[in-house]
Amino acid sequence: MTNFSPLLNVYARPFYPTYYYHLPSSTKSPLELALDKVANWNFSIKVQKSVSSVLEEWFSDSTLESVLAKWESNECPQSNNFIPLNVLNYNVHGWGSRATEVMDLIFKVESPICVFTEVGELWNTFKIPHFNSFYQKGTNHCGGVMLLIGKHLRATRIEIDIENTVIVDVHGLSEQIRIIGIYWPQDQTRDLNDLRPFITKGTILTGDFNATSDEWGSPHTDRRGAYLKVGLKKMI
Repeated sequence: MTNFSPLLNVYARPFYPTYYYHLPSSTKSPLELALDKVANWNFSIKVQKSVSSVLEEWFSDSTLESVLAKWESNECPQSNNFIPLNVLNYNVHGWGSRATEVMDLIFKVESPICVFTEVGELWNTFKIPHFNSFYQKGTNHCGGVMLLIGKHLRATRIEIDIENTVIVDVHGLSEQIRIIGIYWPQDQTRDLNDLRPFITKGTILTGDFNATSDEWGSPHTDRRGAYLKVGLKKMI
Protein backbone atom coordinates (compact mmCIF):
# COMPACT_ATOMS: atom_id res chain seq x y z
CA MET A 1 0.00 0.00 0.00
CA THR A 2 1.47 3.37 -1.01
CA ASN A 3 1.50 6.20 1.52
CA PHE A 4 1.06 9.57 -0.24
CA SER A 5 1.42 11.58 3.01
CA PRO A 6 4.68 10.58 4.65
CA LEU A 7 4.48 13.50 7.10
CA LEU A 8 0.91 12.67 8.26
CA ASN A 9 1.00 11.25 11.77
CA VAL A 10 -2.49 9.91 12.58
CA TYR A 11 -3.46 7.38 15.21
CA ALA A 12 -6.73 5.48 15.40
CA ARG A 13 -8.41 3.71 18.25
CA PRO A 14 -8.80 -0.05 18.00
CA PHE A 15 -11.72 -1.14 15.82
CA TYR A 16 -13.13 -3.12 18.78
CA PRO A 17 -12.47 -0.80 21.69
CA THR A 18 -12.44 -2.29 25.15
CA TYR A 19 -14.36 -0.83 28.04
CA TYR A 20 -11.23 0.27 29.79
CA TYR A 21 -10.00 2.21 26.77
CA HIS A 22 -12.79 4.73 27.23
CA LEU A 23 -12.37 5.16 30.97
CA PRO A 24 -11.01 8.53 32.10
CA SER A 25 -7.52 8.41 33.45
CA SER A 26 -8.00 7.47 37.08
CA THR A 27 -6.53 5.20 39.68
CA LYS A 28 -10.02 3.98 40.62
CA SER A 29 -11.38 0.70 39.37
CA PRO A 30 -14.38 0.59 36.99
CA LEU A 31 -16.53 -0.59 39.91
CA GLU A 32 -15.47 2.35 42.08
CA LEU A 33 -16.14 4.81 39.27
CA ALA A 34 -19.62 3.37 38.76
CA LEU A 35 -20.41 3.55 42.48
CA ASP A 36 -19.21 7.16 42.55
CA LYS A 37 -21.72 8.02 39.82
CA VAL A 38 -24.55 6.37 41.76
CA ALA A 39 -23.61 8.37 44.85
CA ASN A 40 -23.34 11.62 42.86
CA TRP A 41 -26.85 11.09 41.51
CA ASN A 42 -28.12 11.34 45.12
CA PHE A 43 -29.91 8.03 45.26
CA SER A 44 -31.01 6.89 48.71
CA ILE A 45 -28.68 4.69 50.76
CA LYS A 46 -31.06 1.75 50.30
CA VAL A 47 -30.96 2.10 46.52
CA GLN A 48 -27.18 2.55 46.53
CA LYS A 49 -26.76 -0.71 48.46
CA SER A 50 -29.00 -2.59 46.01
CA VAL A 51 -27.20 -1.15 42.99
CA SER A 52 -23.83 -1.84 44.61
CA SER A 53 -24.53 -5.59 44.86
CA VAL A 54 -25.60 -5.70 41.20
CA LEU A 55 -22.52 -3.76 40.05
CA GLU A 56 -20.21 -6.01 42.05
CA GLU A 57 -21.60 -9.01 40.19
CA TRP A 58 -21.44 -7.14 36.89
CA PHE A 59 -17.74 -6.31 37.24
CA SER A 60 -16.81 -9.67 38.76
CA ASP A 61 -16.15 -11.24 35.34
CA SER A 62 -14.61 -10.05 32.12
CA THR A 63 -17.33 -11.08 29.67
CA LEU A 64 -21.09 -10.75 29.49
CA GLU A 65 -21.45 -14.50 28.94
CA SER A 66 -19.69 -15.32 32.19
CA VAL A 67 -21.80 -12.83 34.16
CA LEU A 68 -25.02 -14.26 32.71
CA ALA A 69 -23.83 -17.79 33.43
CA LYS A 70 -23.30 -16.81 37.07
CA TRP A 71 -26.77 -15.28 37.32
CA GLU A 72 -28.40 -18.29 35.71
CA SER A 73 -26.69 -20.62 38.17
CA ASN A 74 -28.24 -18.83 41.15
CA GLU A 75 -31.19 -20.77 42.48
CA CYS A 76 -34.31 -18.68 43.00
CA PRO A 77 -36.31 -19.59 46.08
CA GLN A 78 -39.61 -21.17 45.13
CA SER A 79 -42.70 -20.23 47.04
CA ASN A 80 -44.66 -23.07 48.60
CA ASN A 81 -47.86 -21.08 48.39
CA PHE A 82 -50.31 -21.91 45.62
CA ILE A 83 -53.19 -19.84 44.34
CA PRO A 84 -56.31 -21.09 42.53
CA LEU A 85 -55.71 -21.80 38.87
CA ASN A 86 -57.51 -19.49 36.45
CA VAL A 87 -58.36 -20.95 33.04
CA LEU A 88 -59.63 -18.36 30.58
CA ASN A 89 -62.09 -19.60 27.94
CA TYR A 90 -63.10 -17.03 25.34
CA ASN A 91 -64.66 -17.07 21.87
CA VAL A 92 -62.51 -14.63 19.92
CA HIS A 93 -64.73 -14.65 16.84
CA GLY A 94 -61.89 -13.46 14.64
CA TRP A 95 -58.38 -13.15 16.03
CA GLY A 96 -57.29 -10.45 13.61
CA SER A 97 -59.69 -7.78 14.86
CA ARG A 98 -59.70 -8.63 18.56
CA ALA A 99 -56.11 -9.54 19.40
CA THR A 100 -55.50 -6.42 21.50
CA GLU A 101 -58.73 -7.00 23.42
CA VAL A 102 -57.65 -10.58 24.08
CA MET A 103 -54.26 -9.53 25.42
CA ASP A 104 -55.88 -7.03 27.80
CA LEU A 105 -58.25 -9.71 29.04
CA ILE A 106 -55.45 -12.24 29.64
CA PHE A 107 -53.46 -9.96 31.90
CA LYS A 108 -56.57 -8.58 33.59
CA VAL A 109 -57.68 -11.99 34.85
CA GLU A 110 -54.06 -13.19 35.32
CA SER A 111 -54.73 -16.52 33.68
CA PRO A 112 -51.72 -18.74 32.85
CA ILE A 113 -53.90 -21.03 30.72
CA CYS A 114 -56.17 -19.69 27.99
CA VAL A 115 -58.48 -21.42 25.53
CA PHE A 116 -59.54 -19.35 22.52
CA THR A 117 -62.11 -20.62 20.07
CA GLU A 118 -63.17 -19.48 16.62
CA VAL A 119 -59.79 -17.82 16.14
CA GLY A 120 -60.04 -17.84 12.34
CA GLU A 121 -57.32 -17.89 9.71
CA LEU A 122 -55.37 -15.00 11.30
CA TRP A 123 -54.61 -16.96 14.48
CA ASN A 124 -50.82 -16.63 13.97
CA THR A 125 -50.66 -12.92 13.10
CA PHE A 126 -50.38 -11.75 16.70
CA LYS A 127 -48.18 -13.25 19.39
CA ILE A 128 -48.99 -13.00 23.09
CA PRO A 129 -45.83 -12.30 25.14
CA HIS A 130 -44.79 -14.89 27.74
CA PHE A 131 -47.10 -17.59 26.32
CA ASN A 132 -46.59 -20.66 24.13
CA SER A 133 -49.43 -21.31 21.70
CA PHE A 134 -50.92 -24.57 20.40
CA TYR A 135 -53.32 -24.37 17.48
CA GLN A 136 -55.60 -26.76 15.61
CA LYS A 137 -57.40 -25.79 12.42
CA GLY A 138 -61.16 -25.68 12.16
CA THR A 139 -63.75 -26.78 9.67
CA ASN A 140 -64.37 -23.31 8.26
CA HIS A 141 -62.56 -19.99 7.75
CA CYS A 142 -63.54 -18.61 11.16
CA GLY A 143 -63.08 -21.86 13.08
CA GLY A 144 -60.10 -23.28 14.88
CA VAL A 145 -59.08 -23.39 18.51
CA MET A 146 -55.89 -22.29 20.25
CA LEU A 147 -54.44 -22.95 23.70
CA LEU A 148 -52.04 -20.51 25.32
CA ILE A 149 -49.85 -21.80 28.16
CA GLY A 150 -47.65 -19.48 30.22
CA LYS A 151 -43.95 -20.01 29.58
CA HIS A 152 -43.31 -20.46 33.31
CA LEU A 153 -45.13 -23.78 32.90
CA ARG A 154 -44.05 -26.77 30.83
CA ALA A 155 -46.56 -27.84 28.22
CA THR A 156 -46.60 -31.01 26.13
CA ARG A 157 -48.95 -31.31 23.19
CA ILE A 158 -50.80 -34.57 22.61
CA GLU A 159 -50.84 -35.10 18.87
CA ILE A 160 -54.31 -35.85 17.50
CA ASP A 161 -55.98 -35.43 14.13
CA ILE A 162 -59.32 -34.01 15.27
CA GLU A 163 -60.32 -30.64 13.88
CA ASN A 164 -61.20 -27.85 16.31
CA THR A 165 -59.57 -29.77 19.18
CA VAL A 166 -56.29 -29.23 21.04
CA ILE A 167 -54.97 -31.37 23.89
CA VAL A 168 -52.06 -30.22 26.06
CA ASP A 169 -50.56 -31.65 29.26
CA VAL A 170 -49.46 -28.92 31.67
CA HIS A 171 -46.67 -29.47 34.21
CA GLY A 172 -45.38 -27.14 36.91
CA LEU A 173 -48.60 -26.84 38.92
CA SER A 174 -49.35 -28.50 42.24
CA GLU A 175 -50.34 -31.49 40.08
CA GLN A 176 -50.24 -32.27 36.38
CA ILE A 177 -53.38 -31.46 34.44
CA ARG A 178 -54.58 -32.06 30.90
CA ILE A 179 -56.41 -29.33 28.99
CA ILE A 180 -58.73 -30.27 26.13
CA GLY A 181 -59.85 -27.22 24.21
CA ILE A 182 -62.74 -27.60 21.77
CA TYR A 183 -64.64 -25.43 19.33
CA TRP A 184 -67.81 -27.14 18.12
CA PRO A 185 -69.51 -25.15 15.33
CA GLN A 186 -73.26 -25.38 14.86
CA ASP A 187 -72.91 -27.13 11.50
CA GLN A 188 -70.29 -29.68 12.59
CA THR A 189 -71.18 -33.24 13.46
CA ARG A 190 -68.81 -34.98 15.83
CA ASP A 191 -68.65 -37.93 18.17
CA LEU A 192 -67.33 -37.11 21.64
CA ASN A 193 -66.29 -40.73 22.03
CA ASP A 194 -63.23 -39.73 19.96
CA LEU A 195 -61.97 -38.08 23.14
CA ARG A 196 -62.48 -41.08 25.42
CA PRO A 197 -58.88 -42.40 25.05
CA PHE A 198 -57.54 -38.97 26.06
CA ILE A 199 -59.59 -38.47 29.24
CA THR A 200 -57.27 -38.99 32.20
CA LYS A 201 -57.20 -37.98 35.83
CA GLY A 202 -56.97 -34.20 36.12
CA THR A 203 -58.51 -33.46 32.71
CA ILE A 204 -60.20 -30.11 32.11
CA LEU A 205 -62.49 -30.16 29.08
CA THR A 206 -63.46 -26.66 28.01
CA GLY A 207 -64.34 -24.62 24.97
CA ASP A 208 -67.27 -23.35 22.95
CA PHE A 209 -69.74 -26.14 22.29
CA ASN A 210 -72.58 -24.00 20.93
CA ALA A 211 -74.87 -25.75 23.39
CA THR A 212 -77.09 -24.72 26.29
CA SER A 213 -77.82 -26.55 29.52
CA ASP A 214 -79.57 -25.50 32.71
CA GLU A 215 -76.71 -27.13 34.64
CA TRP A 216 -74.35 -24.31 33.67
CA GLY A 217 -76.82 -21.46 34.02
CA SER A 218 -78.65 -21.44 30.69
CA PRO A 219 -82.44 -20.88 30.78
CA HIS A 220 -83.03 -24.23 29.09
CA THR A 221 -81.24 -27.33 27.77
CA ASP A 222 -81.09 -27.82 24.01
CA ARG A 223 -80.45 -31.06 22.12
CA ARG A 224 -76.68 -30.63 22.01
CA GLY A 225 -76.61 -29.66 25.68
CA ALA A 226 -78.43 -32.88 26.57
CA TYR A 227 -76.03 -34.88 24.42
CA LEU A 228 -73.04 -33.28 26.15
CA LYS A 229 -74.51 -33.92 29.58
CA VAL A 230 -74.95 -37.63 28.90
CA GLY A 231 -71.80 -38.09 26.80
CA LEU A 232 -69.44 -36.39 29.24
CA LYS A 233 -70.77 -38.30 32.24
CA LYS A 234 -70.08 -41.56 30.41
CA MET A 235 -66.47 -40.56 29.80
CA ILE A 236 -65.76 -39.53 33.38
